[in-house]
Amino acid sequence: METSLLSLGYVASAITFLAYLMRSHMRLRQVAIASNIVFVIYGASLRMWPVLILHAALLILNAIRLREIVLTQRAVAAALDRTDLSLEWLAPYMKRVRFGPGETIFRKGDRADKVYCVLKGSIEIDEIGVLLGPRTLLGEIGVFSPTHTRTLGASTPNGVSLLVITREELLGLYRHHPEFGIYLLQLITKRLLENEALRHAHEFTLLHVSDSIVADD
Repeated sequence: METSLLSLGYVASAITFLAYLMRSHMRLRQVAIASNIVFVIYGASLRMWPVLILHAALLILNAIRLREIVLTQRAVAAALDRTDLSLEWLAPYMKRVRFGPGETIFRKGDRADKVYCVLKGSIEIDEIGVLLGPRTLLGEIGVFSPTHTRTLGASTPNGVSLLVITREELLGLYRHHPEFGIYLLQLITKRLLENEALRHAHEFTLLHVSDSIVADD
């Protein structure tokens, strides 16, 4: 009997050592749970209450952490499958601000420390003359660029109500909700593609106008 219990202790120790070899967080927790279960049996069999209590507590902790990992992986997978990049993620964390007619929201080259969402009214991108209406996100590219500067300027011709969130608040969201990082990456990619399309459209319009002027001359 004593030999069997001693062997059980060795098995539990070996499993604990194995847990430290795991590179995957999920696999580490799974192996640690197995180790905790064996140690609980070992401690109960020999009435080693400190060992039993410790590993019973660690078993609960590891089970909680494993559940968090599973839920996070599912949330990330769901974020990757999303096609509707709505602003439901950001709206609850944003503050409302108002700019009057003709006011500048930011200029090209300004420090980018905020992301805006148009709530009511419109914003004009100064360099390309494009108007952005309600539910449009603005400024996220500059916030996450290496230089943290605005690549274009923005103003409001007739006044606008905006929702705003700071860079620090965005990073806090990312730390607490990893799936938000996937959402934000998709959103920025979508915006880059939209901006590229707008630039091409603007250049095409200018070229067309220029050709028309030359033709008239």
